Amino acid sequence: LMDHMERKTVNFENVHTVVLDEADEMLNMGFRDDIEKILKRVPKERQTIFFSATMPKPILDLTKKYLKNPEHVKVVHKELTVPNVQQFYYELKPNMKLEILSRLIDVHDPKLSLVFCNTKRAVDGLVAQLHARGYAAEAIHGDLKQNQRDKVMAKFRSGKLEVLVATD
Repeated sequence: LMDHMERKTVNFENVHTVVLDEADEMLNMGFRDDIEKILKRVPKERQTIFFSATMPKPILDLTKKYLKNPEHVKVVHKELTVPNVQQFYYELKPNMKLEILSRLIDVHDPKLSLVFCNTKRAVDGLVAQLHARGYAAEAIHGDLKQNQRDKVMAKFRSGKLEVLVATD
């Protein structure tokens, strides 16, 4: 978007809603100046929505500066998990992750598994490694076309896929 703004190939006059998803992550990655430039360029009369897993001070500062009469909606921790879903996490050294993941799948034999990686590259790498070990695994991330994502999700829902590896 910043590139389009610099080249003057984007028109904001009809923008009525601005959504900043993963706002905390955008700030952590150093995009505060870019966010502010965009918010200054869009019409003043608009709805602005920030989605953030956490509400650190920089996010609160932005909300005070750019939002009118904001409402803070908080998800209560007890409501984050569906009752029949079990979640576990293990803190491991990076070189142990594939081996431990393979063992967990073999020992627990889950019907469906969802594994998150930080990057699209890590997702693709893990899928390749899982394939090499004989697991039915597929990737889902932003580089896939929508029809590819739909096919992967259909396989996952139908149980034809053991492990779905996604970007977090």
